[in-house]
Amino acid sequence: MYKAIRVLIVEDEPLVSAMIRRTLENIGYTVVGEAIDGLQAIEMTQSLRPDVILMDLDIPCVDGIKATRYIHKHFPTPVVVLTAYETQELVEKASAAGAGAYLIKPSDMHELERAITIARARFYDLMELRRTNAELDRFTNNVSHDLKSPLIIINGFLDLVKQDMEAGDHERMRINMAYISDAAKEMQQLLEDLDQDSNNGHSVTPPDATLWGEPAHEVMSLVN
Repeated sequence: MYKAIRVLIVEDEPLVSAMIRRTLENIGYTVVGEAIDGLQAIEMTQSLRPDVILMDLDIPCVDGIKATRYIHKHFPTPVVVLTAYETQELVEKASAAGAGAYLIKPSDMHELERAITIARARFYDLMELRRTNAELDRFTNNVSHDLKSPLIIINGFLDLVKQDMEAGDHERMRINMAYISDAAKEMQQLLEDLDQDSNNGHSVTPPDATLWGEPAHEVMSLVN
């Protein structure tokens, strides 16, 4: 059940990292790497693409909060904070950075398993929300674009109809009114199609949520 779940450990104490590895392997997870600082965590997340990250906060080079925030932005991955410290401020910062769960070391097998399950569930909920919002934005933009064309036609021909009325050219006025009528029918059809889509449930095609391959200079800006 758990062998497909690949875990990256971010911990600068070798003995603690070894203990966490053993616990994970006893549960059935696969440890794909062990990073000793935040910069290495970012690099290994990009290269190994783990299913979940266990992130210590007090680590060299780039701290765990900054590393989590960067990973959440550029390489979206579930993160479980695993640290020796617990304050409300740290919990809030970790959550704001993108962590899905927060554990105090040492954690037993059941706590670790539960935190990973929660972090992954929250992550997938977030990714689904992102996909839905992106699809809604595209849908709204498409509708706006489709409605603009008949509106432009209607407004343009209304000006011509005014000119025809002033000139007393009833034949041209009749022709231009026909163009306005056609544009109004097109707009009505678009609105009916939109209403039909809404009633039937709009089809969503998820975009790729991952943003792999950001510039290296942005990573280096995190280094203390």
